[in-house]
Amino acid sequence: MLEDPELAPEIILPLKLQGMADITDGAIVCRLKITAKPARASWVQREALKRVYAALEGSGIAFASGAVTVKSPDPDRPAPSAAAGAAATLPLRAAHMTEIPG
Repeated sequence: MLEDPELAPEIILPLKLQGMADITDGAIVCRLKITAKPARASWVQREALKRVYAALEGSGIAFASGAVTVKSPDPDRPAPSAAAGAAATLPLRAAHMTEIPG
């Protein structure tokens, strides 16, 4: 980014890795920091993120998805899907609602 003729004059301190914010089963959350001149700081930040994303994807590093994974404690019995779990509770809620005295 410091070699880009349009971007370089706006950067005060180059992009740096501040550290790992969190490590989970499916993701590593990294914190990055860049210091730019106030007039175009948002633009510099967006450009930096675009380039980081492109570099990670170009290196074959996949981003974590928002999907929820449910693991079953019993290996012989598969875990129910989130939709099936929600559907199983709906009749109970409906029955409970109809029993409230008016």
